[in-house]
Amino acid sequence: MNSIRRAGELKEKRAWRELLRPGLRLALVVAVGLAFFQQFIGINAVIYYAPIIFQNAGVSSANTAILATSLVGVVNVIFTVVASLIVDKFGRRPLLLWGAAVMTISLVALGTIFAIGPNKAGYFILLVLSLYIAAFALSFGPLFGLMSAEIFPTRVRAIGSSIATFANWVANLLVSITFLSLVNALGQSGAFWLYATMGVLAFVFCQRLVPETKGKSLEEIEHYWEEQEQRVPTPTSGSKS
Repeated sequence: MNSIRRAGELKEKRAWRELLRPGLRLALVVAVGLAFFQQFIGINAVIYYAPIIFQNAGVSSANTAILATSLVGVVNVIFTVVASLIVDKFGRRPLLLWGAAVMTISLVALGTIFAIGPNKAGYFILLVLSLYIAAFALSFGPLFGLMSAEIFPTRVRAIGSSIATFANWVANLLVSITFLSLVNALGQSGAFWLYATMGVLAFVFCQRLVPETKGKSLEEIEHYWEEQEQRVPTPTSGSKS
């Protein structure tokens, strides 16, 4: 039993060392970045506080606000299923870029509605929120988990995916506990515009750093990170003998 435990500990230490190599370190940055942006683009703030958002938009009945929230949930389910059907056709990276763009536009629209005056704008807000949720369900919703598994070689996948999942939960907690404070400090429009800014950053992040993994074997993905490792300068690469 001791030998088995020691072998497991040694394997885990090796995996940590592998993960900290320059190339795979970039893979970890990509996974953790997707984890944070999935939350910091405001999804759970919108879902958790949707009834309050609808009531602030002039939906007078609490039951109507809850019904509108339920419809948004139905949109989420439908487009998550759609994502599973089209992800291998269109690819991961295009869906992430498209999703970030549409979510950003939706958040800007929501912020503008609340800045102008949301009274009696409930149905329009339902439309914009549905567009936002659909974009999330087609992109960051399912693709974070998929890509956090695909971008890591098998030998470091367990540790890499675990770190990314932990980062995702931390980001979820931060967004959930800060939304009302953001609304109090910035107003509802300011909070949505702040999330829209995060959407712009998410788009740039995906455009610059996230690779396409559609149709790639584990060996091809590992080779991609090896190439990235060769491009990362080492402390001695610029020194002269």
